[in-house]
Amino acid sequence: SWTDETLGTILAAGLVEGRDHTLAIHSAIRPWRGTFGDGYDLACRVAGGLQAHGVRPGDPVAFQLPNWVEAAATFWAIALLGAVPVPIVHFYGAKEVAFILEQSRAEVLITADQFGHLDFLANLEGFRPRLDALREVFVVGDRVSAGTRPFAALAAGDPIDGPVATDPSAPALIAYTSGTTADPKGVVHSHRTIGFEIKQLGQIQSMRGLPALVGAPVGHGIGMLAALLIPVWRRDQIQLIDVWDPARVLATMLEEGITSGNGATYFLIS
Repeated sequence: SWTDETLGTILAAGLVEGRDHTLAIHSAIRPWRGTFGDGYDLACRVAGGLQAHGVRPGDPVAFQLPNWVEAAATFWAIALLGAVPVPIVHFYGAKEVAFILEQSRAEVLITADQFGHLDFLANLEGFRPRLDALREVFVVGDRVSAGTRPFAALAAGDPIDGPVATDPSAPALIAYTSGTTADPKGVVHSHRTIGFEIKQLGQIQSMRGLPALVGAPVGHGIGMLAALLIPVWRRDQIQLIDVWDPARVLATMLEEGITSGNGATYFLIS
């Protein structure tokens, strides 16, 4: 499992070979339904947009988005470019987001305008002046503030034609732990280490081939692995939900024929 594959080549292979598998987003405000092929096409367009805005292999690119299709496409796009995804949990506040952006030296941020009670753009206006590395911000949603661009513009460019070659020993991902007891900690994966983790977990988990509902945030390691990485490698369908309301979760599982899921203890207890 320890190979010279990059994260981009692992994802591209899974998305292309599994192009007919379901990719579904369950959301009251941004529902979406398509296939791996649709997701890959969107990711290639976003990657082309990022490339046109100067993103190169090794560049850190952050995103803070709920469990929407834009989050999946953004993560895959960054990986396809050989750049370094910096996922941020969508419910993190200004303190945590500012810390992560400052420490990671992310040059580009893809974010939502707002979600629930959180106003991402208002938070950004408060701390952006001190982020000397951040040069571009793209926004998913109806509001675009000064100094930002709409996500639609990023996805409107010419698509790349496949993963960009990069060093498999180079950084591939910076995954931040929660900041519940101190500042968040950035865990740096190389292409080889995250590739190994995907394959290791994908081989030992017993629910291969079964549809699973993921409510854990894709900005966190659990949701990221469960929704954006392992299913692509295993060619399993992806079912994401953006708000964890137990009644709605159970109704969705019945509608979709979903019989399993995973996540932290909270999800099972609730």
